[in-house]
Amino acid sequence: MQEKPPDLESLIRALAESRAKVVLIGGYAMIAHGANTETRDVDFAFGRDRHNIRAIVDALAPFKPVPREFPPGVPFIWDEQSVWNSSLLTLQTTLGKIDLLGETPGISSFEDLYADAPTIRLYGFDVRVASIDHLRAMKQAAGRDKDLDHLKMIDGLVGKQPDDA
Repeated sequence: MQEKPPDLESLIRALAESRAKVVLIGGYAMIAHGANTETRDVDFAFGRDRHNIRAIVDALAPFKPVPREFPPGVPFIWDEQSVWNSSLLTLQTTLGKIDLLGETPGISSFEDLYADAPTIRLYGFDVRVASIDHLRAMKQAAGRDKDLDHLKMIDGLVGKQPDDA
């Protein structure tokens, strides 16, 4: 059975309306820059301050986030403390799979990532998307086989601007 892609529009709307400070990274960021790739989840880096974490918790709460592959029946509370205590959250929601990274390997700080991220208009909202240079750094740091394949794609994107959607 083929997995349904995440509902990116609803996710972007929820995060934008909550004013969460996030940067789109991973496969969807590559697609925004013009790559022809597939992804089964949406990845965001986020600022780790209390106000921003509250915005993320409020934005995602209606979509019932739980850690992916979490054992059934084990209690999980989606709250500020859960996000604050995690540098990586791999979540299953009613919108699909979402990964939230409070620390992004290969990047010196979220502030640098955010400052360098171009803004695109997506579903009527302004969305920060990781720059090509930061995408390259993240993929190099991850070093998985798929990341090495993505590095080849990223090299082909140099000089392109993210698409407006």
